[in-house]
Amino acid sequence: MSTKSRASRRIDLLFTSLVANPPTALLKNSQGEVNDEVLEEFRVRHLGMDLESLCNHNHGALPSFEPMSIEELKNHPICPGLLDHEEASNLYFREYNPPQNADAHQSTCWKPRVCSRIVLDYFINYLLGGFPRDLPLCVRSIAHKRQLSRISMPNPFLLGGALRGAYPTIHDEWVAGLKLEPEPVNNCVSPHVILGVSQSYDGHEGQMLFGELAPMITAMYNRARQPEVSNEDQESLFNTPEEITQHKLQFPNEVHFPVIVLSFLGPQHGRIFHGQMEDGELIIRQSRLYSFKHMESAPFDLFASIALSKPLHTTSM
Repeated sequence: MSTKSRASRRIDLLFTSLVANPPTALLKNSQGEVNDEVLEEFRVRHLGMDLESLCNHNHGALPSFEPMSIEELKNHPICPGLLDHEEASNLYFREYNPPQNADAHQSTCWKPRVCSRIVLDYFINYLLGGFPRDLPLCVRSIAHKRQLSRISMPNPFLLGGALRGAYPTIHDEWVAGLKLEPEPVNNCVSPHVILGVSQSYDGHEGQMLFGELAPMITAMYNRARQPEVSNEDQESLFNTPEEITQHKLQFPNEVHFPVIVLSFLGPQHGRIFHGQMEDGELIIRQSRLYSFKHMESAPFDLFASIALSKPLHTTSM
């Protein structure tokens, strides 16, 4: 395998030290929130991010990515009339309205892990064609229009760390139910990754969950060790993972490994993270919390504009 870059070696250390074998001090409370002081010891900086400014074409707020403008997104609205009568229920969105004095079963239905997964599933349909939009006939979804593809087996990106986990107990689960990457342009592939992750905790303003840190570092780690392999040989590599080291690295000279994480968490909220390596540091930028409790005010278009970001170097293609 090719010699790893400085950024790749740093990512290896972060994955081993903070994800695979996290120190006890990394979690600062029982709500799964991470300790920024521990992150600083590993040269991880945790900053704020203003999504509204970003979506008003302030590209500097989101390095390495260009979001889809909300105006362009609105040019391709969801068209309920294109659904058959039997399919109309697919557009149903469960608003956050847990019953008072709920019994044990009812309470379980409103736990953060359930609510976050419901919103993420809805969001996946929002992007990937589950909901019909006003698009050209040859375009399958709004993500397809943006030249983004869902990462699935046997994509070699998945040969690395698992994009779901539970820490410190099996009840503290996070799941990356959405994984997107840019389609190759002129046979050139991009290291950029976009994840949608459901959480098992409520969110608090300005705090970051382990289930938000871990998938970001894992995605970087997977890209940093991803082998260059032809489409025909990808599946066989999963059957013989010991042969990975015989392949060149797909991104031997990459210095940033940029990742977007759209995190859905309790009680029924969401926020967005951007991370990339910069001069040996992992810089993580975090938005404020947004409510998805009610369909009328849920910021699906705002989140979609970020999820549908293109690599900056391919925006003109």
